[in-house]
Amino acid sequence: MKKHIFLIILSCVIVILAAASLFVSRFLMGNPGNPFPFDYLTVDDVESVMVNAVPPDTSKLMSEDRITEMVQLLNNVEIFRRDRDMSDNLVGQLVQYDVTKKDGTKQSIGIVYPWIIINGVWYRSHDSYFELNELNLLANSFLGTPFGLQED
Repeated sequence: MKKHIFLIILSCVIVILAAASLFVSRFLMGNPGNPFPFDYLTVDDVESVMVNAVPPDTSKLMSEDRITEMVQLLNNVEIFRRDRDMSDNLVGQLVQYDVTKKDGTKQSIGIVYPWIIINGVWYRSHDSYFELNELNLLANSFLGTPFGLQED
């Protein structure tokens, strides 16, 4: 009888430890619960978007047709894990979208492949090269910077 109780308690402890390790790895280590952080975003949610590219440090308020493109690309961005702040070692161009939603909330989205920076938190993207590259090209073509195509 004592052996059965011991095995039941041991099984319970193992289950609790497994659940705790899953919690720690999933939430405390920075792995988001939803790997698609913008899958909820719709064009109707967005009031305005200010886009900025550095270099050359150019900013412009985005047009509605470009906001539609941006939202479609963001809906498919997949993040892999939270990463450390890489701004000290940054090489290349940072494209930043400052999104103001109709409910008044603001969200800052930075793109430096392979990272996406969401409200100052760095995430490693996962299999989102196309979307991040297109978001970079979208900003550069809209701003008319030498890194993108000139807008008509």
